[in-house]
Amino acid sequence: MARIVIENLVKTFGAYAAVNGINLEIRDGEFLIMVGPSGCGKTTTLNMISGLEVPTSGRIVIASLLQAADEIRRVQRLAYRMRQLQETHEGFGAGSKAAWERDPAWQPLRKVVERLLVTFDWGEALVALNLAVKPAFDELFMVDFGRLAAAYGDEVLQKLLVSLNEDCVWHRDWTRALLSVVLADDPGNRIVIQEWLGKWRPEVAAAVEGFARTFDEVSELPAGPSFGNVRSRIETFLSAYWASLECEGGELPREKRT
Repeated sequence: MARIVIENLVKTFGAYAAVNGINLEIRDGEFLIMVGPSGCGKTTTLNMISGLEVPTSGRIVIASLLQAADEIRRVQRLAYRMRQLQETHEGFGAGSKAAWERDPAWQPLRKVVERLLVTFDWGEALVALNLAVKPAFDELFMVDFGRLAAAYGDEVLQKLLVSLNEDCVWHRDWTRALLSVVLADDPGNRIVIQEWLGKWRPEVAAAVEGFARTFDEVSELPAGPSFGNVRSRIETFLSAYWASLECEGGELPREKRT
């Protein structure tokens, strides 16, 4: 499910225009039926939306599908960089699966991800992912881990993360646009969104806190960020993001550190 925007969509087969300049917006949750005589372009339009046909001109925007593609590209780029490193550092990354399954630093995030996978209410899943989990960890991984990479002298990784962060910015932009429609449609949705945020914030806070030692271990480096500064920056960032959505969430609750 996603908001679909079609702008000036055209599909021609030779001299025949099967679709000629369609403009259409389908909001999330809307049910649309296309009717018309045979040959009017119904099936061709649906084929273009589903990716079975390539438009001759115009644009189709399905925001959440594009975000999914960005996330796949993120995995591909990081996997490619890992393979490059394995050429000179044999065995690099061999313990990745074990770290995800057993390393204490990753377990709070693993818990959040696995809970997301079984959150079958689409609205709650969207709020949890795009308003809580993703903004926090996009900042932690793309920005703060980027600074960590720079502190270690890994310029390639730092630049890679900066590049990937550009996708994260527009993910927040389309989420903001979608939420503005949801709130305009029914102002009461704000209460539901805030309840969902309140439900997920503590687990996101604990997941961020899991990486405290990673930063504390390098805090003595000249450019090494301390985790206290990282946490405060993420809290400030999330509060500003939520305020821009008119969904004030307050600071992330701080978990006790052992």
